[in-house]
Amino acid sequence: MGLLQINGEDFEEKVLAAKGPILLDLWADWCAPCHALMPTVERLAKAYGTALTVAQMDMDANKPFWDRLAVRGIPTLLLFRDGGEVARITGVHPYGKLVAWLDANGVTPAAGRPQPVQQDGEWCAFHGDAELKRFFLDRVSAHAEAGEITNARMSYWGPKGGTISSAFMRQAKPSVFERATGLPISLGLAMEFAGVTTAEQVGRVLDAIPLGADLADVARRLMLAWLGNPAALSPAYLDDPRLDAIRMDWARHLRAALAGETVAPAVWVELRQRAANLRKEMPLDRSVPRHVAAMLADLSPPPQPDNGGEWAGILLLLGKYTISTRLLFEAGYSHYHLSLEDVRYQFCEKVANGRDPTPEVIAEIHQKWESEHGDLQNLIETMQAFSHANGNAEANHLLPMLIAAIEDTVSP
Repeated sequence: MGLLQINGEDFEEKVLAAKGPILLDLWADWCAPCHALMPTVERLAKAYGTALTVAQMDMDANKPFWDRLAVRGIPTLLLFRDGGEVARITGVHPYGKLVAWLDANGVTPAAGRPQPVQQDGEWCAFHGDAELKRFFLDRVSAHAEAGEITNARMSYWGPKGGTISSAFMRQAKPSVFERATGLPISLGLAMEFAGVTTAEQVGRVLDAIPLGADLADVARRLMLAWLGNPAALSPAYLDDPRLDAIRMDWARHLRAALAGETVAPAVWVELRQRAANLRKEMPLDRSVPRHVAAMLADLSPPPQPDNGGEWAGILLLLGKYTISTRLLFEAGYSHYHLSLEDVRYQFCEKVANGRDPTPEVIAEIHQKWESEHGDLQNLIETMQAFSHANGNAEANHLLPMLIAAIEDTVSP
């Protein structure tokens, strides 16, 4: 590949002790997005020459570095300077965006900016076309009226419908959603997080979106309004005052960034490391604070608006889990109860013992779980029914937050 290969034995020498900026590409052979990003990384190496050392680390061969570097997904590019990490970006991004990211972090070739550079334009809601907006409003509203839009912890579309972001183009590919609507996928996922499923809710959200608006910051503002609200998650629910302190520090820095102030990359690195380290210290039966700590780590700094993979993890997996468990906690369930799904997952993994999930293996796991832990299964099902029955109340709370985030983005 022509790139410097880094392993655990020489990380200190070749990365931390090196002079000048180093771009470290974290990848694995099984990771298709990693392979998609490689030509762009190699292009960066050629364009920057001696001004930037570009290296790679195979995460399969260096598993301890998942924790050491607080990595939650790959491909991830880490930028180091003088022995410390100064910035990171996760996912597959175009050449122009990575050049702009490097430039924002003080890295430019000795001879000036690399050419050619295709700069990304601003987002343009519905491409400024009123007829296109009306088309999508009619299409998505029709699916909602037919009961074909649902809440889920992943975006999907099938013969019987799916989630709100997938309803626009009747498929779940983020790039298609973005090209067709002129909206970042993070906004589509924010609609899923807020529980938008009815035609009335669809109308309220789309009515709040002005034609041609750049809505890149909506998901960030929504997370600030929800996760950064001191009253949203009680100290008893978070179960650790250190976690609440990290949350408030994160909210303060994100508020400053959204106001146009400069937040040094090192500030985000320190916040992410604090959250990741606290999560590692927490017992496995404290699922709630562990999930919130993971969410804060992933939001330090918030992903780019077109990074559907990271935003899906934050909003649909971690975020929706936090919503459902908070409702249960307020109804009187304990942290032990809230950890039962993780207990079941760990039990199933142990019984599977690395075997492929064939129908026979799945049936064996279910039979063994129900025979040994039927009482826990009944409790889990009761909790799931409670969360489902009370989900609309939370949507009524989050929808105004989403609309306010749109309005604040348009008129900060």
